[in-house]
Amino acid sequence: MRFNIVIIVVDTLRKDYANNLETTLKKYNFVSYANVIAPSPWTIPTHASIFTGLYPITHGAHETSDIKMPYVMFRGENLLNKMLKKECSKLYLLTANPLVHPRYGLKGFDRVIEHFPLPFNLLSPKEVDLVKFTRRKLGYEVSRLRLLLHITKKGHITTAIKLLIDKMLRIYSFKVKRYPYNKGASVLLRKLEEILTGHNNGNPKFVFANLMEVHEPYTPSENAALMTIDSLRGNSLDYETLSVWKTGYVRQVRYVTEKILKLIENLEAKNVLSKTLFIVTSDHGQMLGEYGKIGHGTFLYDELLLVPLLIRYPESFEPVDPVNEIDEKWLSLVDLKRLVKLILRGEPRKLPSLYKKMAFAESYGIHTATIRSYLEPDEWRNIQRLYDNYRVAIYYKTYKAIFNVNKWEFTEIKSFAHDKPDEEVLARMKKEVVRFLQKGSLLRKVKIRNFYNHSMA
Repeated sequence: MRFNIVIIVVDTLRKDYANNLETTLKKYNFVSYANVIAPSPWTIPTHASIFTGLYPITHGAHETSDIKMPYVMFRGENLLNKMLKKECSKLYLLTANPLVHPRYGLKGFDRVIEHFPLPFNLLSPKEVDLVKFTRRKLGYEVSRLRLLLHITKKGHITTAIKLLIDKMLRIYSFKVKRYPYNKGASVLLRKLEEILTGHNNGNPKFVFANLMEVHEPYTPSENAALMTIDSLRGNSLDYETLSVWKTGYVRQVRYVTEKILKLIENLEAKNVLSKTLFIVTSDHGQMLGEYGKIGHGTFLYDELLLVPLLIRYPESFEPVDPVNEIDEKWLSLVDLKRLVKLILRGEPRKLPSLYKKMAFAESYGIHTATIRSYLEPDEWRNIQRLYDNYRVAIYYKTYKAIFNVNKWEFTEIKSFAHDKPDEEVLARMKKEVVRFLQKGSLLRKVKIRNFYNHSMA
């Protein structure tokens, strides 16, 4: 039997805030899977892992100390799409996320449908840096008019005009398109329904959708870069800002849940849901003030790495719920490609084999260069020294540890069972991290700084 394959990534949705979505979808025979780990705390590395079945250390689409957003790109082969090309008549990408797009390397789709309620920044990266430098020089509370006049006076007339047009477009997005409340889910899910129920709906299709509703911003006026800087500096976060973020986050989860539910109801009414493998997950979570942090990227906290995974199997497939078989085991989103392959081969009963005693996640440091324009060079270098380290999180049985590869030591160890890991457990975790690094660096044919010297010690 051939069937449609739909994967929806609810960007930035953490597991502990997905209860409403899980409860809603279970009514439509979705199975919720526990202990699912994202391989990275931000978008591009995780999506590259989903499409390749490889960890970031191997596929290479991640930040470095020198390369950060918007210059991080995926340059590998889209193995998931290559596999599904044989099974589906057409492959679609529906995206509200500018990073989930062929321009950042996610290629291999027959058609890309994008919907960005907030327009692209009309300014080039150099012009953005110029504006941010000017803001820093004049003070962040400088009026828009004074900023434009200063930029014009310095001879950057084109930049000033583009900045003015950009501001007008953003006002239109806020007032008319209701951004940031509406980030495109209603439009993209309607397109998804049209694709699955169109005139050639007898031919199976693959649709990958990224929905941005849960992602910041949560208000039109917030400056996430400044909040991130406070977070990295270790400053106390503003209570009012945190309250707005938490309220906005819950509101957006509720909103996108309603939109997905409406899609499911329509597909069921049109007898399409039973002919579809439907997967709903997330690429990473979001910090909402825990540990004095806000946003995502850089860190390897559970709030960023534990994500939901819900699957509705096509008719004639008996739903597989390995809940009794995953004690002390973990499922990585890296294995989503293998999961789909098992179902295509008619072997969903083997799905529990994807749960392993361990799973990994990686951070290579600060993933975006946005904050650099707000900082003096010395402070930027200090923050880089603190956070631009290659770290690997290992989930092993009931334990989790974060290994700083640059320092060659565990910097955080915790137990989900509230017991203290003994020396044997720590030695085993270190051994598995070393094995992970050796395998990843061998496949990628690169050497990780200090890695071989330490591993020989």
